[in-house]
Amino acid sequence: MKIIKNSYLVLLLALAVTSCTPEKTSFTISGTIENTNNEEVSIVLFNNETKTDTIAISNLVDSSFQLTGNVEKPTKVLLFVGHTNIPMILENDTYNVVLNDTQKYVKGGNLNQIVYGYLQQTDYQNAKSDAKQTAEIVFKDIDWLDKEAVEFARAKNNEKTAITYKIQNKYMQTILEGDYSELAKIYTLSDNYDWKNYDADKRIELYKTYNEALSQSHPVANEMIQTLTDYKIIEEKKLSIAPGKPFKEVIAKDINNEEIALSETIKNNKYTLLEFWASWCGPCRGEFPHLKKAYKTYNSKGFEIYGLSLDDKEDRWLKALKEEDTPWINVVDFKHFKSDAAVAYFVQGIPASFLIANDGTIVASGDDIRGFALDEKLEELFK
Repeated sequence: MKIIKNSYLVLLLALAVTSCTPEKTSFTISGTIENTNNEEVSIVLFNNETKTDTIAISNLVDSSFQLTGNVEKPTKVLLFVGHTNIPMILENDTYNVVLNDTQKYVKGGNLNQIVYGYLQQTDYQNAKSDAKQTAEIVFKDIDWLDKEAVEFARAKNNEKTAITYKIQNKYMQTILEGDYSELAKIYTLSDNYDWKNYDADKRIELYKTYNEALSQSHPVANEMIQTLTDYKIIEEKKLSIAPGKPFKEVIAKDINNEEIALSETIKNNKYTLLEFWASWCGPCRGEFPHLKKAYKTYNSKGFEIYGLSLDDKEDRWLKALKEEDTPWINVVDFKHFKSDAAVAYFVQGIPASFLIANDGTIVASGDDIRGFALDEKLEELFK
């Protein structure tokens, strides 16, 4: 009886402490950042692809900072230190930022610790650091037109990157299949890229299950259900622009504000490459050495490139054109991904490429004509 009474007393004391602990009404994020130039620190909420909200902002003073504020509910945000960003789930709690050569995470907050706990794991940090070092070594001073060198570098880089994703996916799978809250699972799944084990249909099913378990549906789950549903619809519609299908007309303006129709370009050449890109897209501009080589080799034989920029600012487009000095047809549509051409070809990411024959038939697209694959395809067509 004495043991029972003591246990009961401990339970009562624990409940008393819990009930007397006030709910936190604000957040505090602090940290000391190594090797910095006293850059700006901010918390940014991405509402959609074009709109952002800055929740809090501060400057580093002697490599240290502190951000304070409050949120009405747990919110997925990015913490920016200069150009470096760290994902986190922000609640009214206390957080500490760790950012150095080998570590990059925000510690604190119940949901944040669950969802982004893998960032604090030593094996993940080591794998991430190893992948970074490998990339720096294999891509240093590389000749992007040397097929063997590029393929070797990419293989090494992919090998190391795959290890980080394997650790991350395993951690997330533990959360999604474990005894964790629906809220933790919603945020974890929204950040998960393991499409092999979690395809679009399974994700939609899981989000619906999480919503049913909550007292009311969660906005992140609803948003992801809609995004995944739209994705499935677009994937079906993409069949209309698959190889073998006819091209869709594009009319855009060049540097002189004159309209150039894709159909005219196709009519005047044996093969035309419709290339979607933008000044801010690193991989797009990384394709230009291959495109220039292909253009130099096959332009006189009837090959043309219709380079359509999805930039939303004219000065950036013009600056990129001057820097890249591209010899082919350059046009732009400042409506970004909402431009008629981007909508017609269901462009959701760039670079996006479509090789079109003189009769208007799409003969190849996507990764099948990226980099050295384009060289091989053109060699085959112009035999």
